Amino acid sequence: MPPVFACVTPHPPILVPEVGRGRQHEVQDTVDAMVELQTGLAASQPDVLVFICPHGVVTRDRFHILRGELEGDLSRFEASEVRFRAQPDLELIDATLEEAKDRGVRIEAVDHWEPHDHSAWVPLYYLQEAVPDVPVMMISVSFGAPDDHYALGRVVAEVTSKLGRRVAIIASADGAHTLKEDGPYGFHPASLEFEERFHRAFRRWDLHEILNFETTFRMQAGEDSIPSVAFLMGALSHFEVEPRVLASEGPWGVGYMTAVVEIGDERGYGEPEPLAIDESPTIVRIAKAAVEAYVRDGKVLEDAPFAEGSLRDERHGAFVTILTASGELRGCIGTTEATEERLLDEVVRNAIAAASRDPRFDAVKANELDGLHYKVDVLGESEPIDSTAELDPRRYGVIVESGSLRGLLLPDLDGIDSAAEQVSIAMRKAGIRVSDEVHLQRFEVRRFEEHDAGKTN
Repeated sequence: MPPVFACVTPHPPILVPEVGRGRQHEVQDTVDAMVELQTGLAASQPDVLVFICPHGVVTRDRFHILRGELEGDLSRFEASEVRFRAQPDLELIDATLEEAKDRGVRIEAVDHWEPHDHSAWVPLYYLQEAVPDVPVMMISVSFGAPDDHYALGRVVAEVTSKLGRRVAIIASADGAHTLKEDGPYGFHPASLEFEERFHRAFRRWDLHEILNFETTFRMQAGEDSIPSVAFLMGALSHFEVEPRVLASEGPWGVGYMTAVVEIGDERGYGEPEPLAIDESPTIVRIAKAAVEAYVRDGKVLEDAPFAEGSLRDERHGAFVTILTASGELRGCIGTTEATEERLLDEVVRNAIAAASRDPRFDAVKANELDGLHYKVDVLGESEPIDSTAELDPRRYGVIVESGSLRGLLLPDLDGIDSAAEQVSIAMRKAGIRVSDEVHLQRFEVRRFEEHDAGKTN
């Protein structure tokens, strides 16, 4: 069953009359749009309200979901008489926790919500009146990547479909916060560009654009919308949609967009996305994310909530190869055996090394990132062999050892068609002379390559 209602709401406390005390009329278009959402929600008759909020219990490496009763008020804004209470849908919450665990999405249950979370209370003020006794499922964003939020949205889509819930999904989201010099966060020119690009991407339901806004640019704009909207897109990923912006204002230096998303026919859970989404394997997306986080922000990617269980449970050696847009090698570093407890961490470590410590190349610079492509080879167990007759350069990689010297060559490389050539190159890489006695090992790999956005295989 598809969600019966979906929307994006801003959350300035001044929208609430008891807080605004007349100033809410300065954003009357937004107020009118919230009332329109209220009417649409009442007509949809949902079983549960699913909220994604940017100011709940927010941490770096995981999401949080409320398993206790929702309680709060607007006392922080001198309107303590405005109070909120709602019961949780425990069956839906527990199913979401279980499904997220199975998919490697890190989410943790909490018993209490932030009592002054206006990103929850402002939309609730308008929407709860339409369905006063409907239970809620409250989820907070994390400081993780937009991909992580999209993955969590897909978890919710799967669970609500299995349980047959009539869900309404509310994505609480303010836009850029640096729109005016005299605004609460000052002015940055990135905010104007962000608002234009974000609104265009939302109207087109351009998932690739939403998931790939550059981190520093988002910080300069002070945006508060990408995570919630990425979650919403994940939750609606199996349905035809028609987004409709009802209001867009920013008189106080913060962008407010109010929108409804009309939900159409189901596309099916097994069908590929017809949107411009990166369909690359998760392991390659992790390598790419690790390089970009390190090069742009100097940070080591410590986790990827969208990573599936095998990346957390298995240990393997792995090579990360970085290529230019024209296919030229830009860096390649790897490990023949596992050095980390998780394959996930092995890939992150080697991706950063390939970008920054390959002695054949200068370190990758930020202005190169958009043109780079990635491959990841996960190595199987190596086994000793007696001669090149047991090699197939298309199927097996080779390890050549002579004393303390050790050379490795991956399989299925362009231009290498014979086992003898494969061994010869591996020996040259290690500095092993032709006259030296050598020992050979072979191994198989699982190769994962980056796909172009929008391409499916």
